[in-house]
Amino acid sequence: AMASTRMLTTRWRWSARCDDEQQALAKPSAKDAPGPLHGRDLSSASYLIARELRRAPIYGHSYSTGAKATDMASRKEKSAANPVAKKPKVETPFARFFARLDAMPNAVGRVMIRGVPSGSSGDEEDEDEPADVRNARYTDEDMAHTRWILVDEGRARALDDANDALLGEQAGDGFLMFNTSFSYQVLEEFVDLAADLPDAEPAARFDKLLGFTRAIHNHDVWMHDHESGWGGPKMLKKLAKLWKSTLAETDSTLRIDAEFTRPGVECFLDEFKEAVEDIDADYDDCPRVKFAWQ
Repeated sequence: AMASTRMLTTRWRWSARCDDEQQALAKPSAKDAPGPLHGRDLSSASYLIARELRRAPIYGHSYSTGAKATDMASRKEKSAANPVAKKPKVETPFARFFARLDAMPNAVGRVMIRGVPSGSSGDEEDEDEPADVRNARYTDEDMAHTRWILVDEGRARALDDANDALLGEQAGDGFLMFNTSFSYQVLEEFVDLAADLPDAEPAARFDKLLGFTRAIHNHDVWMHDHESGWGGPKMLKKLAKLWKSTLAETDSTLRIDAEFTRPGVECFLDEFKEAVEDIDADYDDCPRVKFAWQ
């Protein structure tokens, strides 16, 4: 099969939890209406995980490299000499939502699975309009439509490890090349995953499944470029069963929260199901994929 080349367009975009997140949560895609909270689907959703820009180990909460002590002291003196009256904060659905999200324990970051719906209140904006003005128009219903997965340190490592294992020597590259053989790489990684899971604790099993499934959905060339009889439908059927048995565990056993992460994972799996069940749909002689994770 002809090699297919694809530019990695920041599908794995990481950002610190800082003011930038309040300014723009996700870039709108061409098919979406504009708005800072628009996420198209999981394949293009942004990672909002605390991470250094230079792909250093995770878990730093700021891109700042810090200021010199003398600079900091100078700034404090100027602030004391020229006090500026603070504007009272106006509580909005946007602010309330992120206050709850930020208050979740043990999270070093989060993955946005779904943004606000097209046509939401924040869509009606001018390009030059300040982000805080735009964000203030989002309603409680808009914010409730979003889906997130909270990420602790172990989950962040699992996401990175799965992505790096799948991409091999290409991991970390900005330009990726795939061909038909990549579909077999997906199968090989699944064999390794399935071998590891029986000995893993439920929480670790959840993290490993999330890392693998996220990686193969982000790098989805295998869905469109594979040989007949390649074995993908069987792999996906087994993957769905693993998810079903894992999610049968309680939230406390999986070390996930009920407010954000479980709904976020369920949304993720629904989107993954929609994508994989469309594989080879136009070919009558190919087995249909079923991803029965529920």
